[in-house]
Amino acid sequence: MIHVRRQVQALKGRLYFALPKGKKTRVVDMPSSVAEELKRHVEAFPPVKVELPWGRPEAEGQRKKFALLLTTRFGNAIAVNTWSTYTWKPALAEAGIIPPRAEGAKNWQWEAAPKDGTCCGIPTPPSCWRRESLS
Repeated sequence: MIHVRRQVQALKGRLYFALPKGKKTRVVDMPSSVAEELKRHVEAFPPVKVELPWGRPEAEGQRKKFALLLTTRFGNAIAVNTWSTYTWKPALAEAGIIPPRAEGAKNWQWEAAPKDGTCCGIPTPPSCWRRESLS
């Protein structure tokens, strides 16, 4: 199981921690095969403590520090648009879930993930749901 307790949000390019969608923490089932892979990942790449404002980007007086499983190569939190553009969408295209980026398209111009918000049974980040223009 995974305990979802917080997320990294961005507002005008400034990152901050917030409660998950719906302002509700949750527990999500995880297959044992995924748990084993996650365990190996954590052993190879230990979580990194990252400090950000809590609740809104301007809440500098309310900074919190949490360990994140995925960070930039500099140990910073990853913004969802960066993750979607440079990691998630290329992986979906490589797997044949969405078409490859059109020739001449900008880095951020990808087709949307399937309309049901999942790919192969995996929930996709909301940033994948929007259809970006390829023209």
